[in-house]
Amino acid sequence: MMKRVDKVKRVVAISVIALMISLTGCGKSKDSSKEVITKQVNNEVTSNQGESVSGENDEAINELLNNIEVNGKHIDFPFTLNDLGDDFEFDNYVDMGDGTYGMDLKYKDECVAIVYVYADTEKNIDRKSPIINMSTNDVYKQIFAINNVDCNSDIEDVKKYMNKFEINYDENGRATGIEYVNGKWIFYLSFNEEGNVVNSIYVEKGENE
Repeated sequence: MMKRVDKVKRVVAISVIALMISLTGCGKSKDSSKEVITKQVNNEVTSNQGESVSGENDEAINELLNNIEVNGKHIDFPFTLNDLGDDFEFDNYVDMGDGTYGMDLKYKDECVAIVYVYADTEKNIDRKSPIINMSTNDVYKQIFAINNVDCNSDIEDVKKYMNKFEINYDENGRATGIEYVNGKWIFYLSFNEEGNVVNSIYVEKGENE
């Protein structure tokens, strides 16, 4: 079973990879990237193990994450490259060392998300491999929407379409995002520095603990 610390490692890794891509661009990953990611993930896991982020509305999260659209077309999550279509492909594989691989998800040669699959080796990854989690942000072309919300949506859209989830605010009253973690689902949504526009979304459907 997937432990919470493993889930946190992947969440942090996704954020690190997304940041690297936003700074360097897709398709420029090097072997040294894996070392950088691993070091930063391990540091973050240590500092986050004591945090408790949970949710009680399982019906709401099921409804939310079963309402994912790609280019306006509904798709069930987890999905595969075959489900997405011929224009999608994986690139820049990174072995996370925990039985998962992280990689770019490209649409017509343009990176649109970071995704993970379960795999022991890269050769076992193919177009039928289920994508178990996905991270996208405002750097990418917005082809993914979750319950009508993408990384260009403003806070009023989030309040309207994700009204069953609590928005977190900082000490200055700025919206920071939504966090939902239970034994099966992980969902993170974050806002920009002004707290008024979504800038990243992370979803995962894992195993029960």
